[in-house]
Amino acid sequence: MENSTAQNCLKCNNTLPSRGYFCGICLSQFKCKSCDSFLEKDSSGCIECGTPKIAQNTSSTQSNTFKVHETLTERIIEATFSDAVGKDLAAVIRDAYGKKMGLPNKQLNELPSEEIRTDEMAENAYEIISEEKRSGDESKSSNQDSKLSTSSQDFPTLKAVTYKNLPSSETEWIVVYSFYASKYGEEEFTRAQITEKYQESNRKTKERLRDMGVYLKLAVKGGYINPLAGTSYSLLEKGLKKAMEIFSRTSSSAPKVKKNSSKSQEGDNSAKADGRKKTSTGGQPKRLPTLDLEPSGKESLKTFSNKFAHKSFNDKNLIFVFYLSEVLGIQNVTIDHIYTCYEFLDLSAPEQFAASLRNTSSVTGHIVTSDKNNITVSMKGKNKIRNWNQNAKQ
Repeated sequence: MENSTAQNCLKCNNTLPSRGYFCGICLSQFKCKSCDSFLEKDSSGCIECGTPKIAQNTSSTQSNTFKVHETLTERIIEATFSDAVGKDLAAVIRDAYGKKMGLPNKQLNELPSEEIRTDEMAENAYEIISEEKRSGDESKSSNQDSKLSTSSQDFPTLKAVTYKNLPSSETEWIVVYSFYASKYGEEEFTRAQITEKYQESNRKTKERLRDMGVYLKLAVKGGYINPLAGTSYSLLEKGLKKAMEIFSRTSSSAPKVKKNSSKSQEGDNSAKADGRKKTSTGGQPKRLPTLDLEPSGKESLKTFSNKFAHKSFNDKNLIFVFYLSEVLGIQNVTIDHIYTCYEFLDLSAPEQFAASLRNTSSVTGHIVTSDKNNITVSMKGKNKIRNWNQNAKQ
């Protein structure tokens, strides 16, 4: 990132160069090494992407440094050492360098360590470590080959994730909290630590803490976390990958899955051949991950549902359709919306889901299912909700 006007160092007021990341006078970092944004004064890291500053080394005995940058799919190798240690390390690199160049042992021993430049040392050290890793990986299982890097410098801070509001549901927030509570998937964590992450991200409310058990169950059901003995949990590989996917977003919208064009075309032709339009009600209902059932400023589904003593599927179907259309104001309620309510409350859903909705419509008359893409509450159903106070939970 280049700037049209020169800027001065916030620490020593020196005119900063057009390239690089550190002031040439005081060596303070002025630009983020991940996104090239200029850093604010006295900040601990970048306010744009959340990458921490590189720790400044002021020790006079450590003057030799090499670093290989790494992204989420790469590795960061950084070493700072004194001249004495540098000579010992150079001897090791010299041996490896000589073997790489095919030099005989006699000529190899005569090669001075000082003749290997620091950049050559870094390059060859990185190759040696990479080669050792590759050799070790060949004897390991494929599961270990796919294990993700968990260096703290690879990930944004929880504050940055909260600022950008990257998770699209409360279950995804649980995955993010589990990621940080488990030290990037390396340690076990407890429910109390998840509560601390709610507090740290300024999202702690009585309602969210009360419903945390539901979100934890959904995260377990989704294969993101694993319940252990007692009250502990561990972050699973799927949860680690889910956290990586959330961090890669630019907003809270989950990435859309690109459909296969040939299959889409085939489906369109099939619909035309049948003479009817395909809707989202075909096949098994699907959970809508972006449907917010605890919206800010409105009553959550759990709070609304707990007002009524519902026992049958007919009661639940009425409550869910009423909540979706009358409380959330959704214009076109579908079978997927209603199914998501069952999933959110961790309730067993009817095996013949569409048939259950039609049964509620025909037997009770509380909902109208004639338009599968716009399921509504009838006047009889609205009156049922209004007069349900006599059965309401106290």
